[in-house]
Amino acid sequence: MEAFDFLIYFTFFIKIIFVSSTVYLKYLEHQHKTNQTLSYWKERSEFIFKACLSVILIILFNPRRKTPPVINSETKLLLYLYGFIVILQANWKQFIKDSPLNHKIETSHS
Repeated sequence: MEAFDFLIYFTFFIKIIFVSSTVYLKYLEHQHKTNQTLSYWKERSEFIFKACLSVILIILFNPRRKTPPVINSETKLLLYLYGFIVILQANWKQFIKDSPLNHKIETSHS
């Protein structure tokens, strides 16, 4: 197994940990309970996932690479999920609050 393949499978494993911990924490939240250790590992697994995907992107799209990157189905799925995570984790409330359009609307209502 090549190092790149190992990185892909490791990233999938981390993603499974992240999703599992997120689902279980949501379940605990509905039960009005918390688990600090699980919350800690959820945050860490999310960070590790993003770091691994960033390394994968660097490897795939290295401008010094002579041959075009070969993207298999596992890599496509990871990149697809990465896009969703980045969009969902964005601070949309702050983005909209700081938007020039929002400032125009606020000043017109004042």
